[in-house]
Amino acid sequence: AAIDTFAGFHGFPLNPVVVDKKLKEKLQAAGKVDPAVFRKTYNVSAVPKTGKQNIQAIAQFQGQYVDDKDLADFCTKYDAGSDCKISKYIGKNEQQPGIESMLDTEYIMSLSNEAETWVYSYPNFDFCADLGTFGSDVTGESTFPYSISISYGSQKIDYCSKTITTRLSDDIP
Repeated sequence: AAIDTFAGFHGFPLNPVVVDKKLKEKLQAAGKVDPAVFRKTYNVSAVPKTGKQNIQAIAQFQGQYVDDKDLADFCTKYDAGSDCKISKYIGKNEQQPGIESMLDTEYIMSLSNEAETWVYSYPNFDFCADLGTFGSDVTGESTFPYSISISYGSQKIDYCSKTITTRLSDDIP
């Protein structure tokens, strides 16, 4: 297994944000960018299935979780054309859903043309160590996702120790 590209990293997360369910619903109602907007804007509906095994994944950290029922409700509401079921969980997925993980999973799955989806889950609040574990988990698989969404970030430079950043840098060709 080899990782071709890691893109978009600029520091790492500082503190997790917990949003109550009523605020989440209010924020969702305000957005109005749903999967249909993406399909139309980027002509996603015209993408044919390849017939090859295509695996996509999200990585969730620091208490972020996916809720299978919320995911199914989202896909039903927006007619995702997919059963929107997670094929494989790596790690635990056992607490309240988080906005980042749910958003990533909902949109990836609703636009994926039924690609197999995995979730890598790291519940600790040691993001830098968990990021290293995540890298090892991905590269340790004989079969691995071709596309992985990680939507965490911080504007703080050098958030992780030099040891961790060097390890990640050295392990990724």
